[in-house]
Amino acid sequence: IRRISLHKWPLAVVGTANGSIRLVNLETGDTVAMVDGAHSRLGGNPVALRYLHGEWDGGGPIAVAMTTTASGAGTTGGKNNGVVVVSAGREGAAKVWRLDTTPPPSSSSSSSSSTSKNSKEIDGSGTNYTAPNTSGSKKGATTPSAQLTSLGEISSLKGSMVTSLHIDDYSRLWVGCYDDSTLHGFDLSVPSSSSSSEASQPVSLKRTMRIQLDSDEHILCMAVSEDIGLIAVGTARGTVELISTEDNELLGTWNPYSGSTHVRSVAIVPTSSSKTGYCLVCGGGDGTMHILRNLAVDDVTGLATGLQGSDGDSSTPFSWSEEITPRHKNMVVSLTACGENLKGLFVSGAHDGTLRLWNCDGDEDVVSDKVEKEEDENDPSLLSPSPPQLLYQLVGYKVWLGNVQVDSEGIRLLSDGSDNSVVVHDFSLPTNSIDEDDP
Repeated sequence: IRRISLHKWPLAVVGTANGSIRLVNLETGDTVAMVDGAHSRLGGNPVALRYLHGEWDGGGPIAVAMTTTASGAGTTGGKNNGVVVVSAGREGAAKVWRLDTTPPPSSSSSSSSSTSKNSKEIDGSGTNYTAPNTSGSKKGATTPSAQLTSLGEISSLKGSMVTSLHIDDYSRLWVGCYDDSTLHGFDLSVPSSSSSSEASQPVSLKRTMRIQLDSDEHILCMAVSEDIGLIAVGTARGTVELISTEDNELLGTWNPYSGSTHVRSVAIVPTSSSKTGYCLVCGGGDGTMHILRNLAVDDVTGLATGLQGSDGDSSTPFSWSEEITPRHKNMVVSLTACGENLKGLFVSGAHDGTLRLWNCDGDEDVVSDKVEKEEDENDPSLLSPSPPQLLYQLVGYKVWLGNVQVDSEGIRLLSDGSDNSVVVHDFSLPTNSIDEDDP
């Protein structure tokens, strides 16, 4: 399994090394629906693929995204259109799929079973899987009871190589393209103008944004925060571009690498600090990570306005960045914030085979190295949070790790890239382990 996207537990969409798309139930181990050969297994722009995968290209789709809503793109008023999947392959552009509960033709399947104490695995090479049995009754994957109906390719992308996809809570689809360095926004809640379900027919979506960056700023990754109306895109030039989802304009540029490597992953991390607010974290092709603190957010609208500048209130520290240590030993391919329930926490995944959990909610009483005189220590602009703290790491992951996800509850950590499986680490406490007498 090479890509994974989760909107609401337990339903997720995965892309496999052979180019297939599967909708799976991570709780039961069932394959809900599948499309074999949805995308090319190999091929594509070799330069872009090297930026994305380095030496370890495992094949399959480049990006997947999904949403579970009351309506979706290309809907016709039916009751089974609450799940919409978007996938991008090496052949370019992106395809839109809708979940239909009409049973697909029966097909043969093979079984696979692999369990561990702290994780569940979903088989990506067949439709059968036996999940960990914790209740005494047998649970396992069955022949898919539904199908993903193709709504076609997104016509306005015109075959551009799509490197990143995101569907937000407002049914807006954000698409980052490598070839023309363009970020697109589409409204998935507006019905398609095409009623055909043939994959060869284009699907026309209402465009909400089109921002083209400089020609050498090929987009490689993207993070979206609906809360502050901000999109951060990482580029092959080593910059992170900040874009407003409300005003459809470029807010600023963060250049942590000065061209030394590309930005392979990026995350927008909410913190519990009133001073720090929201942070940006990016991961590079060389294994390094940087954090940008103190994004400017409007006090009235609550929306991001860019970076703190010198014309701001002197009591508010400027936006500044620093390297996060210890470094990963290979490309940082995925970063994800742990959400509003776990502010300040984020997870990094790299081709060195590790996942790491970090905390950037540091103490705010650390005096900057710039302080030269004792009387300057009371200057608020010279106080900075302590560096992000590495809490723990998980090891033993494959070099073709592609995505790391945290569910909306902040208790499950998902990762792809293992042999034919999605690994789910569940950090919730078993109900029978809670002692009511504990304070």
